[in-house]
Amino acid sequence: MKSFLLVSMVLLCTAFAQELDASENVPVPGSSAPLSLINAARVGNLPAVKAALDRGEDINQQGQHNVDALIMAMKHYEKDIATYLVKKGIGHVVVDDHGRNSLLWAIWRQYVEIAEILIQRGADVNVRNPDDQKTPLIYVSLHPEMKEHHHLIHMLVDAGADVNAIDKNDHSALFLSSMNGHGDCVEALLEHGAHVDHKQKHNDHTSLHAAAENGHNDVVQALLEHGADTTLVASNDGRTALELAKRNGRRKIVQMIEEKHQKMQTLQQQQAASEL
Repeated sequence: MKSFLLVSMVLLCTAFAQELDASENVPVPGSSAPLSLINAARVGNLPAVKAALDRGEDINQQGQHNVDALIMAMKHYEKDIATYLVKKGIGHVVVDDHGRNSLLWAIWRQYVEIAEILIQRGADVNVRNPDDQKTPLIYVSLHPEMKEHHHLIHMLVDAGADVNAIDKNDHSALFLSSMNGHGDCVEALLEHGAHVDHKQKHNDHTSLHAAAENGHNDVVQALLEHGADTTLVASNDGRTALELAKRNGRRKIVQMIEEKHQKMQTLQQQQAASEL
């Protein structure tokens, strides 16, 4: 499951780039004409980017597919040019004709500093990739290269990102972080009110099921501390998170869940005794 999601992300990014490549204006080899801003960004020519701006070209101009120079630079992995354009004040509202903005591109490329600036400037934090309906928050929570940058989760939510957004496959950011063992991301999402017991429609798995099945001890602990229901049963195999942990030999997780059960039973007994 995890490898399928990661491969899907790679294929999506490749597809996005190919879509934009299909009809770009490529400069004629040997031509003495100066490169336009967007073409200079495409080929990674920073001096030509600066020259285009010095000539008075509009930094916010859009080319084919409604792409601006910032999206073009990130699409072609030209981080230095993208960083330069952002620091020069290029806009953040452009959405290409596939519905993707510069913030999505920055997160796909793991350009953290650029993502931070775009969030601070008011980029749409709830934009959805039309192919899989993932938001920037979901991508940060899913991507293994972004798990060390969980501060972006705080920034996105503080800027208005929906912490409980669901993608096309009914995955929440919390579920994907839990499945992949991104403990700091899980903590950040829970801090911002992520639904701890959200169920996947196709099998009723929760974040606790995903973490227990995959052996992520710290994630299970965090979910339990935030009230995850250990009694919920999956619809595909009738198993609870505890039963999945036992099946997969996750001894520490089995111990944690059983201790949680014992505490709940003790609490219920004490409450019952107080009512007598």
